[in-house]
Amino acid sequence: MSDLITIDILQDDEQWDNVPFDLDAVTKQACHAACDHLRAQGLWPDMIETAELALTLTNDTAIQTLNHHYREKDKATNVLSFPAIDFDNDDPAFLALQSPVPLGDIVVAYETLDREKDEQDKSLKDHYTHMIIHGLLHLMGYDHIEDDEAEEMESLEIEVLSALAIENPYTNEKTVA
Repeated sequence: MSDLITIDILQDDEQWDNVPFDLDAVTKQACHAACDHLRAQGLWPDMIETAELALTLTNDTAIQTLNHHYREKDKATNVLSFPAIDFDNDDPAFLALQSPVPLGDIVVAYETLDREKDEQDKSLKDHYTHMIIHGLLHLMGYDHIEDDEAEEMESLEIEVLSALAIENPYTNEKTVA
């Protein structure tokens, strides 16, 4: 398992107490798999020896507030990412001085994940793992606004999920994550 990243998890909603898997272990496994994959593909920035991120496990009300405030979308969503680094503009020399480098924050909403896993016929663990990887890729500068960006990001997600023995989340998806 990678030593590239540490994760600080804040659980601010009790619904997360009842998930049928170890949140800490699954979160770490997803983040480490994504970082290891990026490094193996030569996509991990050379100037980052170690990194950290903060993860908040919350509910639809809290994520809707954040989505409205930061993205001007007044609805709940499954995952939000708040990058601390702009990989296109931040000075690599400055980043190299920080260790670990703060990548940013990921916020995940329980109710939306729970609803989507039923709509998409997935396990909560697999859908959660996908959203953690998705959020981490956003922190690393990936996006899905343009079609070519979406293809690149989805391809990376599929490859990392495959390494974790999780099926392609986009094959039978009824709604886009």
